[in-house]
Amino acid sequence: MEIDKRLFILLIVVIIGASAFGVSYNFTHPTLKPQTNTASATAITLVITTNNNYNSTVGAQPAYYLLVNGSLVSASTIQIPAFQKVTFTIINYDNGSAYPLGEPGTNVSNGAGPASFYTVSGTVGNVEKVINDTDVNSTQTSSGISVSGGKVVSRISDFNVSHTFTVSSLGINIPIPPSSTVVFTLDLTQTGSFLWQCEAPCGSGPTGWEAAMATSGWMTGTFEVYS
Repeated sequence: MEIDKRLFILLIVVIIGASAFGVSYNFTHPTLKPQTNTASATAITLVITTNNNYNSTVGAQPAYYLLVNGSLVSASTIQIPAFQKVTFTIINYDNGSAYPLGEPGTNVSNGAGPASFYTVSGTVGNVEKVINDTDVNSTQTSSGISVSGGKVVSRISDFNVSHTFTVSSLGINIPIPPSSTVVFTLDLTQTGSFLWQCEAPCGSGPTGWEAAMATSGWMTGTFEVYS
């Protein structure tokens, strides 16, 4: 009987000790900030593809993807660190123009959308480098057309915007020409969760703002800047 009592007391001590260890474990292992499908927080690659089936009614729609370890994954949430430079590369396979917040066939001052959506802002130097776009990277000379391998610009010419990568709350706007690669650098000091949006209506519906334009992971999503 006395042995049974001692065993019972020992069992209680073991249970209490195990519980205490569990509490200690929780307090000594801080929760790390979860990362999304971003392979490297300081080198982000986004890919814009076309002919993505939205549903049987809408059909094909353009979409942004994150390129991670050779695979395309959802861009619904993009996370980057604050207080350090982050290089973005956007590869655009769409060969059409979309006229940011305006109508085709008119000039920028007469309805093709605010000029600010054709202007680079929020990047280091408020510039971007455009590669493989013949409109941006070629010039007419007396001996023919000269094409450069890449050009640093602060603005994209009228009607030469296919999509934008815009985070209005942070003053970021990246105009993206058709069939081009755009490279830019961010160095942000404000943390939080913000909306990213393509401001060139390229979805469905009468205004082009339905389906892909209004669906997270297609032409909009969350842009998280963490410390």
